[in-house]
Amino acid sequence: MLQRRSIGNKWETSLCLSPTDARKNSSEYWRAKFEQEHKARLELLEIPWTPSEAGLQTVPTQSKKTFKRLAHKSDNPHGSFRVNNKLQKKRDRQQLEADERARIDQKRLESALDKEAKAKEYQELVDKFDGCGGGQACQCDATTCPMLKYKKCPTCGDIKLRLCTKSACKDARAVQTQPE
Repeated sequence: MLQRRSIGNKWETSLCLSPTDARKNSSEYWRAKFEQEHKARLELLEIPWTPSEAGLQTVPTQSKKTFKRLAHKSDNPHGSFRVNNKLQKKRDRQQLEADERARIDQKRLESALDKEAKAKEYQELVDKFDGCGGGQACQCDATTCPMLKYKKCPTCGDIKLRLCTKSACKDARAVQTQPE
């Protein structure tokens, strides 16, 4: 049933003979060869066999080895961790994160307090400026009024040492100074 033929320097084993009624390498040739090979393979699959009958040796399999775990139980709620001090590393990381959060919260609190202090100072400046009549008719007892160096923006109402540099205020001043 097996046929050996040489192809170049190699020998090929086939389960069927070449069909003689069809031209070589035509579609009929390959169809007939495929059908013969398919039938031969099905016949071989139906034959019951054991590896010892075929001359194959049986290899005894080993049972799965069990290793002693290198883990220790700890008091954490997540079970056990290995010996690498993972629990301690996790606690250290959590402590660093908590310290960082506390530092950020402290910085935010200081920033909020600074904003409040600046707003309070500005409100005191506005009250003094308004109390002196905008630096025009000073009512304070000083020989030179400290409010004379400040100017009030006619557009936004801010009190500053120089002219206001906001874009809306600049545009309003430009419109006021244009000749008609």
